[in-house]
Amino acid sequence: MPETNAAWRRSNIGFLLFAATDRFVREKLALVHAGGFPQLTDAQLTLLLNIDAGGTRPTTLAARAALTKPSVVELIDRGERNGLVERHPDRNDSRAKIVAFTPLGTHALAAIQRAVCDAEGQFASIAGADLTPRIKQSLGAYAAELSPNDASADPQRNAEWHGGNIGRVLATAARRFVQEVLAIVHQRGHRDIGETLLALVRNLDLDGTRLTELAARAHMTKQSMRELVDRSEDLGLVLRAPDPDDKRAKTIRFTPAGLTMLEDMRGGVEVAEQRLALKLGKPLLSDIRNCLLAYIANGGEGRHMPFAETRAA
Repeated sequence: MPETNAAWRRSNIGFLLFAATDRFVREKLALVHAGGFPQLTDAQLTLLLNIDAGGTRPTTLAARAALTKPSVVELIDRGERNGLVERHPDRNDSRAKIVAFTPLGTHALAAIQRAVCDAEGQFASIAGADLTPRIKQSLGAYAAELSPNDASADPQRNAEWHGGNIGRVLATAARRFVQEVLAIVHQRGHRDIGETLLALVRNLDLDGTRLTELAARAHMTKQSMRELVDRSEDLGLVLRAPDPDDKRAKTIRFTPAGLTMLEDMRGGVEVAEQRLALKLGKPLLSDIRNCLLAYIANGGEGRHMPFAETRAA
């Protein structure tokens, strides 16, 4: 039986990439709010950052943001209500629509650009002028092997601040890492475990966690987390048990099968780390690890969120 909240869950390079991405996103969002757009959420930033200067179809936006089309349509609707975007007929297909910036949306994008550049400056102040470009080059190449960047010719999306900022590099590298881990987990028989379920699996303490706490750690609504718990329960990975401190409440716990899966995931993390060390070299990986630890500590990141969903930086 693995020890409760074993250290590997919070010390592996995948956790550090996720946590550093989260710190960058929080920093960027705070700067956007201070720059005159306090109404913008992280999800809305994701939408705006994926719109081309000449407009983009909703289906393309959904693919770029790794969201369902209904979720993107909801974001577009909200963006229209806030006066940031508008729908126009697609000149190449009269049956389709494209989503384009309004003048206010263009101002918001400029505020996001400033925020991204300032947030990257915060990272560079900790990493140093020499290590920052090495991290961007090495982790960028690592991520591109499995998830090539969008080859759009749009100048906005190819701009260094947009497509090559350190936040996006960290986010895509984290995604690449988890895909490697999942490939190994699937090979070991757990083919029902996908990226979506990881928001639960990666944040669940071995001695049990309440639903509200799980949702907070994963930056999800209670309803969305409840759906993940229901699905994981159907798969036999978790169960609901009485909370020892509150008989009216329930805690979510791993079943024996769930703990077996978690141990196989631990093995996948170890293999993925070894592969990354071979690609980057142990000295550089050690430098990156130390840099990420310092960056996360500087931002006050808590001990949880070892496997929360990656957000677009």
